[in-house]
Amino acid sequence: MKDRMDKVENAVIRIETTQENVTNKKLQLLAEGFQAVPEMSEELHTLSDDVEVIKFDVDIVKKVVTTHSATLNKFGVAK
Repeated sequence: MKDRMDKVENAVIRIETTQENVTNKKLQLLAEGFQAVPEMSEELHTLSDDVEVIKFDVDIVKKVVTTHSATLNKFGVAK
């Protein structure tokens, strides 16, 4: 009976150690990940806005280059 109790006690100690050192740390990392989601969402929204501004600017540059190229072609400068 004592031997069985020692085995059960050792098993419980291993379970508690695993819970404390592995499971609790993984749960903490998971919780930190969920806390970071709102911050990431805001950052992605900001990046999305920046991309829209860049697209607009590139479109303007394309139009200016096209206009200038057409003007230079009229004068026979560009070939």
